[in-house]
Amino acid sequence: YVAAENDEPKEVVLDESDELWVKFRHEHIGVVTRNVTSDLKKFIDSNRVSSAVRDSHSTLRDFSKAIKAIPQYKKELSTHCTHLNMVQYCAEKYKDGMSRLCKVEQELALGTNVTGEKVDDHMKDIAPILLDKMVSNYDKVRIILLYVLSKNGISDESFNKMVKTAQLSPADKRAIVNLTLLGFNVVDNAKIKKPCLNKIILRGERHRDSIEIGDIGDTYEFSRWIPVVKYIMEDCIGNKLDPKRFPFVTPRTIITEPPPISARFSGGASNKKKENKQLNERLPKLIVFIIGGMTYSEMKCAYEVTNSTKNWEVIIGSSCIITPKDFIENLSNISQ
Repeated sequence: YVAAENDEPKEVVLDESDELWVKFRHEHIGVVTRNVTSDLKKFIDSNRVSSAVRDSHSTLRDFSKAIKAIPQYKKELSTHCTHLNMVQYCAEKYKDGMSRLCKVEQELALGTNVTGEKVDDHMKDIAPILLDKMVSNYDKVRIILLYVLSKNGISDESFNKMVKTAQLSPADKRAIVNLTLLGFNVVDNAKIKKPCLNKIILRGERHRDSIEIGDIGDTYEFSRWIPVVKYIMEDCIGNKLDPKRFPFVTPRTIITEPPPISARFSGGASNKKKENKQLNERLPKLIVFIIGGMTYSEMKCAYEVTNSTKNWEVIIGSSCIITPKDFIENLSNISQ
């Protein structure tokens, strides 16, 4: 990640050595915004920072600039400022029209709005996005892809109208049409009925009509959708996988308590990392490998399930990490 610091680019490595990165990397941006800001304020209000510095500046940016001038705080504050800059960058992107896109994408993927009510007319929100010249073709393709998947294919007339309204290029149109090469319905042809893979991918076959989709607890309006792989992880750990779909997974004894930790690692904070390492080594492991590429949201699922179960470690891997932009570009380049 390249953060802007003192109006000059600064390259920052985000890895396991960065405690804030490890702490926040899979949290919602709303949580990160509050906590990064709170952590910085606590640092500023601590006894290590003089009252003169605190009293002479009113904003976080002013505080950070003042403290940067004090050499002994440079390293510690640099970490906080890096993450504060990333949060501010994300917030600016969100305000720059992304909230409208997020709302439509969530409703298309789930079929319901934030209150759990079924959305019957998606086009009233989609049409303004396709007409908006400030929205990139990439984002318009994403919306059309989701709409086509949610409908399990649309009429040829409707499809061509959406492409024309969005003013998509031939390459953009090709990316959508090429979904058919992956076994999905794009144009609804009554003579050719394929299995409804679309709904399985979007909402999960078993959970498509489940209350868990519309009511998943403490979450945010624009992060309601859950990747299907998370349900597979949870069901595998809980011995609930459908044997017809997963015949290679055999029943086993459910582990309800984590394995004991050696007494030599039960000491103070200095042994905490050793204790965690030993615990992870002794925990049973669920290894998930996705052929063809995994997304960041699917990677997040492995961390979430590991943290929620406590007595399992979930490891996820793939042939590559794929972003939505990569996926669309790859779709456009698929050949028969």
